[in-house]
Amino acid sequence: MRCVMMIIGALIYTIGLDLFLVPNNIIDGGVVGISLMAATLSGYSFSIFVVLINLPFLYLLYRDWETDRK
Repeated sequence: MRCVMMIIGALIYTIGLDLFLVPNNIIDGGVVGISLMAATLSGYSFSIFVVLINLPFLYLLYRDWETDRK
């Protein structure tokens, strides 16, 4: 359930960024900034890059969570 809530939160965050930062050409820091720059340079959707760049972090979270359960 915790993982599902994190995914829902990430989707809400991405939608907010897509509605406010992208239309106003505001570059944020971190994963979002990298995603905005990649989307601008490649022409692909910003949301795709946010999800792709966050996948390794989700894996690390899952791995840590599994370790804590044992």
